[in-house]
Amino acid sequence: LLCDFKANDLPLDKGDIGLCSDLLPESVATVQDALKVLCDRGSGGCAVLVTSPGHLAVLLEEFSKSTASDLWICLRGGTYPLATLPAITGKRSLRISGQGPESVTITCSGPIVSITADEVILENLSCIFTSGSGQLVIRAATSRTSGCHFARTSGSADGPAMISLGGR
Repeated sequence: LLCDFKANDLPLDKGDIGLCSDLLPESVATVQDALKVLCDRGSGGCAVLVTSPGHLAVLLEEFSKSTASDLWICLRGGTYPLATLPAITGKRSLRISGQGPESVTITCSGPIVSITADEVILENLSCIFTSGSGQLVIRAATSRTSGCHFARTSGSADGPAMISLGGR
């Protein structure tokens, strides 16, 4: 009988594509470990879960034009194309979390992705610029990347830096 099973006895299914990035470290092996991680979080998790490729661009464009000051986006596995995006300015916080750089790719075809906020966090994703002069510009008091991969296709060594970081 399974009457004495506890969360410590149940392994966490790491193959689940919907698993949030906080639960991916090897130290999180059981359901009990996962519960501890989730309970220790400082916040309630993502504000918006993006599951379709076009939804990310819509959310970022709406955020750039809105009076909202904070946005936390979580991306399920997949490829998310971004064409020309208006600059995101005057915000308090933007956080974009993927499930891992191997499973989440943002492809930027526009010339610049520009974010100005008090805090910018990018985690567990890949960002590929398909333009030889594509650029990620972040101006923030606090900026952090974790578990990310950035790349740009270019036919020339001349051109702007792929990533430009500055304080706010």
